[in-house]
Amino acid sequence: QGKTAKQALRLVEDALAVQEAGAFAIVLEAMPAQIAEHITQQLSVPTIGIGAGVQCSGQVLVLNDCLGLFDRFVPKFTKQYCNLNQIMTNALQQYHVDVKTKQFPAPQNTYPIDQVQLDKFWQAVNSAKDQDHVDQEKVASGHLG
Repeated sequence: QGKTAKQALRLVEDALAVQEAGAFAIVLEAMPAQIAEHITQQLSVPTIGIGAGVQCSGQVLVLNDCLGLFDRFVPKFTKQYCNLNQIMTNALQQYHVDVKTKQFPAPQNTYPIDQVQLDKFWQAVNSAKDQDHVDQEKVASGHLG
């Protein structure tokens, strides 16, 4: 946007109107740096650039773009600082292998229980199983009560 004189003048008018309407800042996106610089100079509120050159009051990038989370398309105005897509893919593949081979979760990734409490737990479970067995025998024999 703003690649013709007419379009650029319209962007200046629009930015001034948005400021007049009470905006506390204005995002200037995907426009020639010279136009963004002029708009920034005309406004009393800060401009935040995304693909609008270095003369804006501040800059913003979409994290997914600058961290390389999506590798099929990188917008022209994005600098990709790393390729987390590949790092994340490798990590998730390793997680998958660890789960399938029962390497995860390891004991340090689970919560402990005191042995006394565990013994009480198993005693209660076994007692409940014994009671269920007795109840099932009563139902089977017709003695329900």
